[in-house]
Amino acid sequence: MTEPIGAYTYQDLLTRVAIEAGNAYYGTTGVDPAMAPVTNFHDFDQVSGVVQRGIKRFIDLAPPDGWNWRKRICSIRFLTVLTKATAMVTSPAAGDILTQATSGATMVVRSVSSDKKTVYGTQTSDAVFTTGYTVSSNNTGATMSPATWTPATVTAGSTAIASDQARFLMPQDFSGVPSGKIAYAKNTAHNTEVELVHDNGIRRDRSCTVVTGYPSRVAILPYGVRRYELLVDPAPVAADVIEIPYQAHFDLIQLQGGVATAGAATTLTDTVLTTRGYFPDDYFNGWVITVLGGTGRYQTATVTDWDMSDSKFTFTALSGGSTPDATTVYIVQPANNYHPAGASFDTMVLGACLAQAVLDLGLEDKSGRVAEFFKVLLPAAQEMDRKIAGRSRRLGLMSNGPPYPRERTWNDVTYS
Repeated sequence: MTEPIGAYTYQDLLTRVAIEAGNAYYGTTGVDPAMAPVTNFHDFDQVSGVVQRGIKRFIDLAPPDGWNWRKRICSIRFLTVLTKATAMVTSPAAGDILTQATSGATMVVRSVSSDKKTVYGTQTSDAVFTTGYTVSSNNTGATMSPATWTPATVTAGSTAIASDQARFLMPQDFSGVPSGKIAYAKNTAHNTEVELVHDNGIRRDRSCTVVTGYPSRVAILPYGVRRYELLVDPAPVAADVIEIPYQAHFDLIQLQGGVATAGAATTLTDTVLTTRGYFPDDYFNGWVITVLGGTGRYQTATVTDWDMSDSKFTFTALSGGSTPDATTVYIVQPANNYHPAGASFDTMVLGACLAQAVLDLGLEDKSGRVAEFFKVLLPAAQEMDRKIAGRSRRLGLMSNGPPYPRERTWNDVTYS
């Protein structure tokens, strides 16, 4: 789900709370714009805790029927773009994807004859088969000479894991439990029922052979740290979309930072970071490093590898070409690291965090942060949420919510 660009990031919220608490970082010269206090672990941990508890307080104070903004749908797209490889097929196997050399037509192999000369499969593109084979009228079988076909690779579709088109990464805010029935999108040209099952059965069957077809069984299992993956069976053969309703989950703030202890053209080392928490290998892969101060200031890079044993980030290069060193102050966070409620609730979420800072840190509430949140911002958020359709629907009800009882009123009318 694409988030509006106006939504506050966690970095924005941390910075505002740090200003309120009086411990913001103002760069190595002390005159830069305020930033989250990543150079001081105590201060950073303090403001991170405040923001985390502030967001959780906002979520906990939901309307009686829950927040509509938490109702989401995860859309997983199966098989997508196919590209030709260079090697010729010598022994195709079930599950292989083949591209016809002359026409570019593609097919998924279902079975292979014992002599390896005839391949049966399912067509997956609209191109017309022209040489070396025939296609049955129902488009489910084909025979051809292997010499005219090349193997194909799959461009990873909706967050496919390790190019395995039966495994898909779920959104970061998915809590592990669907909130409704899993089903194919309404424009899918078949009505296969989808059953949520335990992953043991699917993995057992896949260990023997990978069957292809229209997925009818799915399982949800943990993936890495605080993430989940979707495992489907059979392995998909068409670019269908499956929809999974869920409630957006908020667990913790995904943002770290500090001061580099060493650097090179494509690496940044911070030996202190691993003393702040447990970050296993590859934990930060795909996250974005932003340099706040020192060498490389305001430059960014996407992490390609994180090595816990060396406390080292690896990336292609900083956007400005600088080489990080021991003066480099940085943060690392996922791309599009917005708070969970979305741009419409920016003011309310920020108000919750500032009120939490007053309550947690014992600050003098000269600006009335607590009263503003509970008496103004929270009621406004609940009213706004009542007017929006739950995001688990494609189209909301054409109403402003439940009807209210109305009383007859009258006034005296004076004619002149």
